[in-house]
Amino acid sequence: MIPSLPPRIADLGRIIWTLDAFAEEKHVDPVARANFPALVTELGEGCTNYGYVDNAGNITIGRGNLIPNLAAWMALDWGDASSTEIQTAWLVLQGQASIVKAAGPKGWQGGGYFAKFTTIRATQASLDALIQARLDEFDAALRAEWPGWDDAPPDAQSVLMRLAWACGTEGLKGVNRHGWPRLWAYWSAKQWGSPGCADECAIPALDETEPGDPAKGIPSANEKAKALFLGCVNPTSPEA
Repeated sequence: MIPSLPPRIADLGRIIWTLDAFAEEKHVDPVARANFPALVTELGEGCTNYGYVDNAGNITIGRGNLIPNLAAWMALDWGDASSTEIQTAWLVLQGQASIVKAAGPKGWQGGGYFAKFTTIRATQASLDALIQARLDEFDAALRAEWPGWDDAPPDAQSVLMRLAWACGTEGLKGVNRHGWPRLWAYWSAKQWGSPGCADECAIPALDETEPGDPAKGIPSANEKAKALFLGCVNPTSPEA
């Protein structure tokens, strides 16, 4: 079992549901539920124990955790599955990844489509550890690159963690912060609202993959991200 997280890190775990779980809102206090794996289990929209191919053709598992190679795939705990079964499943998914890459994102049928191609399933403990390790990695990388990370509002941290989860931390590093120079400038000035971080945090691809449902009043992932930054504005904020 993964140990309980400090409240600050637990707040970062809000990315797992605040921006992803648009099918059904489930309001859970992340500080009260400091054990991140339990949070993932309860709110686990999109948490899969089988390998699937994402819309970019990457072999993935858990909550969008990219598996870069066979060694990383073999390192997961697949229960009673044999080494041959584990390797065979990887080869099958590689074949599916080639199909997805050839068809392009618009031909992607969702992660659940790939469950039928393999029979092995990773243990929950193995997935918990993988997700936790990725959160710790992102937390350290963002602290090193984004000024005032530890003092930023939890909701602001959540949005940046969501960017890292979707784009990788490499996309948030460098002198120009790659594709996010304006966001970095507003972040440095602690200008959370609009004009500010709220205007610069959208991931264009999510407008297609996580559009929400306007008819049901469910905002898109990008709208939720903007709302989180807007919620950070208070009388002591520079833009207030």
